Amino acid sequence: MSIQKYFSLKRFINYFKYDLRLNAKTYLFFSVGIAIALFLANFFVLNQTRSIFKLRDYQPLFFVTFALCSVIAIGTSFPALRNKKEASHFFLLPVSTFEKFLLQFLIRIVAFITFFFLLFWLEFKFTAAIYQSIEWKKTITIESFDLFAPFADLTRTLDLLAVLFGMFSIASFLFMGAAYFKKYALFKSILSFGVLIGIFLLTMVTCSHIFFPEKLRSFFSIELPDYKMYENLYNIQLFFYIIIMAASLFFLPTAYFKLKEKEI
Repeated sequence: MSIQKYFSLKRFINYFKYDLRLNAKTYLFFSVGIAIALFLANFFVLNQTRSIFKLRDYQPLFFVTFALCSVIAIGTSFPALRNKKEASHFFLLPVSTFEKFLLQFLIRIVAFITFFFLLFWLEFKFTAAIYQSIEWKKTITIESFDLFAPFADLTRTLDLLAVLFGMFSIASFLFMGAAYFKKYALFKSILSFGVLIGIFLLTMVTCSHIFFPEKLRSFFSIELPDYKMYENLYNIQLFFYIIIMAASLFFLPTAYFKLKEKEI
């Protein structure tokens, strides 16, 4: 079986150029919108600071804005699937399903995450400079942060990988939801994520009632016996790390095969 059936570099490049011609304004307006939103969010948070804006203030600001922007950027992947006429045209394009999947993955996940990291850092520097150039009755000190400051507390490789893969897994889930649902994909993806979290918690509660009923303080209590496996690594911690890091191995193939199923 020829690999050309699934991927051709020349065909993929042509498809990429076609997508840029078609959606260049959308990508531009979205980028400008994020830049404005980040400026306003940064300015608001700085204005609420009492005396010193520290790393502990910078980190939650990054992760909250990243989560909100990711929901919009990644949760709206495969926009052609939202409309029946556009979907028919999308599936008739002379490129393989894998190439359609790959292009959206590169633009909506890889390019967006890379773009956001750099944009957030530059936007904060810009906002801080603007804020400090204004004469206020109350002056604050803003510490300097580098590009990877949000991960400064993650000194252990395993913890860093867990956070990075966790971010990637959530992005993959949103990507899968965009491919899976036809209408109201963004809303349904968020709802499905909440349902999955609820099912997981109920499963943990049920297992706790079955195996450790004598230790439960209330009906919704969760009892998980923990023990140290290595230095600063517990069994429960490793359990959640494995789930977080392996989730994308399920979400991405599901997105691809669902897209392929719709094309058929």
